[in-house]
Formats: sequence, C-alpha cells, structure tokens
Amino acid sequence: LNFKNYQIVLAMVYAIEEINRNPHILPNVSLGYDIYNVLFNEWWTLDIPITWLSGMKEYVSNYTCRREMKSVAVLTGVSWIISENIGTLLKLYKYPQLTIGSFDPNLNNREQFTSLYQMASKDMSLLHAIVSLLNYFHWNWVGLIISEGQNGVQILSSLRAEMDRNRICVDFVEIIPVSEVSYLPNRQLNPTQVLKSLTNVIITFGDSDFLRGFMLYLRQTSVTSKVWIMNSEWDGVIQSKHFILNSLHGSLIFAHHHKEISGFRNFTQAVHPSKYPEDFYLTKLWFSFFNCSFADNDCNTLENCLPNASLNESHGSLFDMVMTEFAYNTYNAVYAVAHSLHEMLLHQVEVRPIRKEEGLLSSVWQ
Repeated sequence: LNFKNYQIVLAMVYAIEEINRNPHILPNVSLGYDIYNVLFNEWWTLDIPITWLSGMKEYVSNYTCRREMKSVAVLTGVSWIISENIGTLLKLYKYPQLTIGSFDPNLNNREQFTSLYQMASKDMSLLHAIVSLLNYFHWNWVGLIISEGQNGVQILSSLRAEMDRNRICVDFVEIIPVSEVSYLPNRQLNPTQVLKSLTNVIITFGDSDFLRGFMLYLRQTSVTSKVWIMNSEWDGVIQSKHFILNSLHGSLIFAHHHKEISGFRNFTQAVHPSKYPEDFYLTKLWFSFFNCSFADNDCNTLENCLPNASLNESHGSLFDMVMTEFAYNTYNAVYAVAHSLHEMLLHQVEVRPIRKEEGLLSSVWQ
C-alpha cells in the first residue's frame, strides 16, 4: 500500500463515518470495516482473501473461526486482475463484491462473476482526450505500450481507430502480459521496442500491477527525453523511486473528472494517528512525512513529531489532497452498500421481524 493509494482508505473511512452519523441511512446500525493490503504479485493475490474468510492466519478451507460479525460486502481493486482473482473466490461464498478500479469488460461477465459490480462506468472519453492532445501538438508519430488482457485489447482497438481517423501513425505497439512484470519485475522483458524506437511520444495503458513492474524495468534502462502519456491508473502508484515519473520528465496523466466530495478535504486535514491508533499505515505516513521516531517500548507509538502536523502539510507528490478517481469510486461504493442494506432491512421489517443478525447476512448477497 503506497501513499497515493492510501487516499482510497481515507475515502472509505470518511464515507462510513458520514453514514454512521446520518439518522436517515441504516438507523440503529453502525457500519464497520476491515482493511487488507493485497500484494500486487499474482502469486499471493488469494492469500489475504482466504485469511479474511477464515478469520485466522493458519486457515482451513471452507471453515471460519470468526467470532465477530462477518462482512456483508467486499470492495476490491484498483487492479482488475486482483479483482478478477478475488471475485473467482468470493462467488463460491456468495459475497457481494464491488470493484473500484477502471471498468473492465472481463469483469462484466455475469455468468462468471455473479455477485460483482463495477463502480466505474464504461467510458472511452480518455482515449478521445488523448488523441485531441496529440492533434493539438501535432504529435503524429507515437508508440503504444498496453498491458495484456481483454481490456487491453479493447483499448488498443479503440485507440487505433481514433488515431487512424486523425491520421496519427503508430511506430510500435507493445503488449506486455501482466504476469511478466508482476511475477518477476526485474526480469528482462522481451521484446522491448521502446528501447529501439525513435518516437518521442509514448502512450501507456496498464493497471497498477503492470505499472509497478514496468517502471522497475525502466529504471534499469536509459530511456530519456520521452513524452509519456498515461491513463489515470498510473496516478495511484507513483513513487519517488520511479525517477522518470517523480519529477514529471515530460509525463502527462489523464484522469476522469468528478465532483468534489463536500467535507473530504477537511476530513483528511484532521486525520491523525492518535484518532486512528489501530491504523498502521497512517502511523507510517506520519513517520515518513514528519520526521517522527518510534517509542523505545512501542513500535506503534510516535514521538518527536512536528507539532500540529496534518496531511495537507505533507509533500504534494506523495499525498494528494484532491480525491482521485479510485477514491471517488470507493466513496460511492460504500454508499451503494449502505443504501442496499437499508432497503433490505426495510423490506425484512415489513415482511417479518429479524430475530437474529444472521438473518440479514444469509441473504445479503442477493
């Protein structure tokens, strides 16, 4: 979990706290949450979900040791391949799943994913915007790097068609399997036409799995003086070690526009480790941003921090106060779950009284 993606966690917490304060949504019911960091490496994608389902680290398939209330829904993303793999598991147990990443047609298969809903809409406006930018600057000789998958094929087809209509030529097309960069990111990718191309403009489309591995690969090369045009998913995983992106060496990131969530900026400014002591990642943020030190007898307690520190004072390249597309999808996903539960509870009260909490959990997948 990097600092950019942590905003997704804050969006979920903010939505839940907002709903719990609202007497008109789920009255007498408080929403809670668990946060799990799923490794982007495909080998370990299902490790955390199975642990969550069983309630113990040493899990036993099809058994749960949870004593507390079970979850009623799962939010997954931002990578489509993580959502796909987790969805294959969750459908066995009929858990509602909401994905917060970019729209992917593969996840829209209702027969394969019976309880999965994508928050992102099917929208190709980013492609039109990118081609408009190419026309504006008269960039008519470009390269394309796209991650493999059904969404990648659709993106490639739509982008090539739009570029053909605008007489923009493609120097090369590089389709890289996600597994090649997520399994072994230091592995020499083959072929890598970007190293041979003379074009100065390269368009890249790929999810967060693809990005991490590919950027680690680029660090080992001497690719410079390129204009990189990227889709919105790249914005969530930029880290300072990726030198080609950190100081914006000719990088342009396209993202969907959305309205600002009222109160979210004030919420992020007020967030503090003392308010959420169980949040390890928030403690890590404070340690990294504000030169804190850990107490000698407690690795979760911070000392010697800057007084009155807040996230809005952190370095802008590490934490963005403006809500990202994926955080916006997360906020809407929490409300989608809350309104669905609200309607279900109203229906059950009208039909018959609820005697046990399990009465709701047994049918929530519907």
